[in-house]
Amino acid sequence: EKLVSAVLAKQPANEKALLLKAYLQVQRWELQKAERTCRDLLARKTSDKATLMLGRVLLLQKRYKEAMNIAKSLQKKNTANAAAFQLEADVYFWNQEPDKAEAPLKKSLELDPFNADARFSYGYAIWRRVDATQLNAMAAQWEIALAVNPLHFQTHWHWGNGHTNLTYADYAAPDDEKVRTKLKAADEQVKKN
Repeated sequence: EKLVSAVLAKQPANEKALLLKAYLQVQRWELQKAERTCRDLLARKTSDKATLMLGRVLLLQKRYKEAMNIAKSLQKKNTANAAAFQLEADVYFWNQEPDKAEAPLKKSLELDPFNADARFSYGYAIWRRVDATQLNAMAAQWEIALAVNPLHFQTHWHWGNGHTNLTYADYAAPDDEKVRTKLKAADEQVKKN
């Protein structure tokens, strides 16, 4: 935030810095501020990235129709805008229509196959089918997401909160205690930041 503010102090119209500012506002759940930042940027210039960020902010505010309008507008403007198709899919997820999310996700992945967010979302769409025989396909998408971005938050969050294609028997290993002992040193390092 300090770095972004420093750039904006010297270059108030710097698009990358303004987009980062909006992103940081979203991370702090300051959604009205993020919306204002996006709208201020868009008042100065046309920007697909700022429009997309505004769509994400509106989505988080549960303003689904407005977010969907942005997704569709961006798709119409540029049929190769993978992020616009992903936004459409996210609107469907948030609006409890996961079955409708799959088609735009597939289109997004056709356009940008190495997008960790879209890979996670497609795996999530598979999970939402509530068909245990397809859980390996979900896991495959999430593994791709982690291969693209080893720190992908949503994938780690879901794996860490029990979403799995495995059973307990798949996890048990004869050397579990040995591994736990070795991990104690890592736990101490985490505690020390």
